Amino acid sequence: MLLPMNHPAVGQELRELVERLPVAAVLAAFDAAASIVLVNEPFVRTFGYTLDDIPTVGDWARTAYPDETYRRETFAAWDAAVAQARAETGRVEAMEFRVTCHDGTVRDVVFSAVVTGDFLLVTLIDVSERRRAEANLAEMRAALERTAYEPAQRSRGPHENLHRRDRTTALYCGGLDPCRRQAERSSPATRRRLLSAPLR
Repeated sequence: MLLPMNHPAVGQELRELVERLPVAAVLAAFDAAASIVLVNEPFVRTFGYTLDDIPTVGDWARTAYPDETYRRETFAAWDAAVAQARAETGRVEAMEFRVTCHDGTVRDVVFSAVVTGDFLLVTLIDVSERRRAEANLAEMRAALERTAYEPAQRSRGPHENLHRRDRTTALYCGGLDPCRRQAERSSPATRRRLLSAPLR
């Protein structure tokens, strides 16, 4: 039997808290049917589901996680965390899952929850944009690393592997021969002697 949304067990303060939260939130009951008794406006706006679409946690599971394997893995982790929260801490720490929305889009969502009496208050924060930005940043870094690596390889030009004699030859061919410069400033006899000197 589903717990009606206006059931007296759902106190006014709790109802107002859920409705006023600025992030998507769901209030679920610890009853036999695992009823979802309230979803707020940010939840409807983010995921497109109303309470009529997901009256129970089971309905939410089949709708938001259409892939059976992923659904099973997701709820194995979630149910274990909720059981620990009820037995010990009263809180479900942040867990990230991929949620299929009413329009078929898939969002990266961080779930957190607190146990409050016979209910579980779950908040859902859409981090899809952040994950896309992180992926884009990683791609940009990889591209920059490739760009920096390629010029470094190209900078090792033909002179990098020249033999020492080739370097000497290049020096003379470039007009940097000190003997030739001195010969050009000397007398004809000295010029002939300097120009005929062997290369060292």
